[in-house]
Amino acid sequence: TQTLSIGGSYDTQENYDSIGLDFFWDQPIGESAFVFQADYVNTDGGDFLTALAEQTNMLFETGFYFSSIRLQPFLQYATQNFNDATRVDEERLTAGLTYYITGHNNNVKLSYTKIEPDAGESRDQINLLRPMKSGIPGHARACAGYSYTRWLFGGGLQDKKLYIYDPWPWNADYAQAGAVVWEDWDAV
Repeated sequence: TQTLSIGGSYDTQENYDSIGLDFFWDQPIGESAFVFQADYVNTDGGDFLTALAEQTNMLFETGFYFSSIRLQPFLQYATQNFNDATRVDEERLTAGLTYYITGHNNNVKLSYTKIEPDAGESRDQINLLRPMKSGIPGHARACAGYSYTRWLFGGGLQDKKLYIYDPWPWNADYAQAGAVVWEDWDAV
């Protein structure tokens, strides 16, 4: 059956606030169906829930269910934007496939998600092809790139790297001096 649902929520406790809106549409097409949903949530933990930073989260998802083979490919786009400039905002793009074993009671999903963190000014400078200083005790280096990958399997492992130009060790023959390496983000 065709379904259209629009909802909203508001929660406040002491100085914690949350407001949410959602939209869901399921449109049958023969025995198959088109599905779309959109969600918006703005939360601020304030002094009551200090670990919950003020943020805005949005999600958009669409899919098409093929009833003859019980498969639903889907695409999802989500954002998480913090009001605190010291926190890292994210954009996520997910593509996946759902297999419905027995209706909506049991299903198996396989998906791939690309997470794009926005690390703020440092990342912006690298994107503008302006290397930034990466200092460690004893000498200065330049950082001219970054890589961020999160793996779904293995408990959500993250691989974060910086592209470092390191002039050490010095050599009069500049072609033999230093190193260019991908370095673990957390090692800096």
